[in-house]
Amino acid sequence: MGGATAILVESAPEGRRGFYAGWQNAGQPAGFLLAAVVAMVVTLSMTPAQIESGGWRWPFALGLLIAPVGLYIRSKLDDPAVFLKARGEAGVAAIADRLRREGRAMLIASGVSLLYVVSAYVLFVYMPTFAVRQLQLPFTGALFANAVANCFVFAFTPVTAAISDRFGRKPMLQIATLGYLLLTYPAFAVIALWPSLALLTAVQSGFAVLMAIYGGAVISVLAELFPTSVRSTAVGLVYNLVAIIGGFAPAVVTWLMAATGDARAPAFYVIAAAIVSGSALFWLRDRYAEPLR
Repeated sequence: MGGATAILVESAPEGRRGFYAGWQNAGQPAGFLLAAVVAMVVTLSMTPAQIESGGWRWPFALGLLIAPVGLYIRSKLDDPAVFLKARGEAGVAAIADRLRREGRAMLIASGVSLLYVVSAYVLFVYMPTFAVRQLQLPFTGALFANAVANCFVFAFTPVTAAISDRFGRKPMLQIATLGYLLLTYPAFAVIALWPSLALLTAVQSGFAVLMAIYGGAVISVLAELFPTSVRSTAVGLVYNLVAIIGGFAPAVVTWLMAATGDARAPAFYVIAAAIVSGSALFWLRDRYAEPLR
């Protein structure tokens, strides 16, 4: 996350950092989409007994191919000039010292990242499980709805990222945050009341648009918060710390539903994250029109 974000924004032409960085976020739903397709193929081509006896290993074996492909791509990339200059000016000790100086920026970055991470885990990673266990929908149908939603994220993220280059990152983030605050609970209430594959697909696609608006701007925001000398390290550190919270989302929302007996409980977790991120946006300085530090 940190390295990919840094190399994208540092390689971008002036005025197009958002568009370049947006492909980082577009790449993630592409991965989710591929995972959903592989899971659908395995589910449809094997019996439950075959899957349990070893068929579940095939998707993981396929995933191993990502490593050599990633290494090949990285071997063909040149480091941006702005990074090479910063690397020559700062050693490891200097980077550690500069990270300590960026405490305020790291707090803001963590707050802004929270909604991005939590919404991804709850509304995309966890949603197929929710559809099967709570809505009693077939697993293949839940994966289909998830795949459609990820197509929307993949298609719209570069568009919203490009818009943020023109009108700023902060307005995009605020619009998406407001959307999550106003629409998440009604959306869960609707699909809990009238569970169906068509409605689930529509709801997830709506969330996908919000994800594209937020995700299209948030990646470049994270990069622009930090100077080049610590950008990759700081973004990676912030994202992974916040991902710990997001990674517990399935367990948290499962507990919330068990404790409250309310199938709409996952909405509360997303809304809480939106409140935190919305508060962090209040302190965010939009640097979309400024050169990288």
